[in-house]
Amino acid sequence: MGVVLVLLVVIFFLVGAFAVENGGGASMSFLGYHLPNVSLWVPTAIAVAAVSALLLVYMLLGGIKGGVRSVASQHRTREHEDAVNELRAENLRLREENAALRVRVESHAEPGSSEPEPKLS
Repeated sequence: MGVVLVLLVVIFFLVGAFAVENGGGASMSFLGYHLPNVSLWVPTAIAVAAVSALLLVYMLLGGIKGGVRSVASQHRTREHEDAVNELRAENLRLREENAALRVRVESHAEPGSSEPEPKLS
């Protein structure tokens, strides 16, 4: 985008140089209209302004599309981060529950018994 803006500025300087070099006028006809004694730089400036406006509109639309994509991506990322945080909380709760069950099983085991302790997964 920055390169396009720099090129537009260069083109504006070139049109300015054209206007300084070509100060004379000419009669012009366009789409049935007749314009007597128009400076030569006027149609050039109008064409450059039209192309510049189209390029700026194109860049603005591209920026808007990128902004919408960015917002949608941030929304999806936030949803995924919320899901990860919920899973981490559930994992922590299950670890604590598992530790509590291990303590309970160890406290109920008889000190001299040869029975194997049940495995908790």
